[in-house]
Amino acid sequence: MTTATSGAGRGSVILVVEDDDAVCEEVCDALRDDGHQVLTARDGRRALALLAQLRPSLILLDLMLPDVNGWEVLAVLRATPQLADIPVVVMSAHVHEAPLKVAHVLRKPMSIDELRDVVRRSCG
Repeated sequence: MTTATSGAGRGSVILVVEDDDAVCEEVCDALRDDGHQVLTARDGRRALALLAQLRPSLILLDLMLPDVNGWEVLAVLRATPQLADIPVVVMSAHVHEAPLKVAHVLRKPMSIDELRDVVRRSCG
């Protein structure tokens, strides 16, 4: 497994798992503006393939994904020792309580300021 982390805080490698193009673009632009390296996956299967090759500092995870959903991705993460401690921030309009073992839940629609605050706290 390749380590893709670049340390905590600004400049962290963040994996954004989001199938909505507009949301993904807005989130990625904000993160890049803040100096982070951003990788994207539009579905859970692609996210898991990327995670087999690298270890990001943080994962921003939508739950409602095509193919393999976010709940399934989260289950695999928590069951894989090399990935279990990566902080995960869930981004969803469809969650009413925080899933177990996530750093934070961002309820959509979310503000960019809220996103930045959560990323800052989760990365370091």
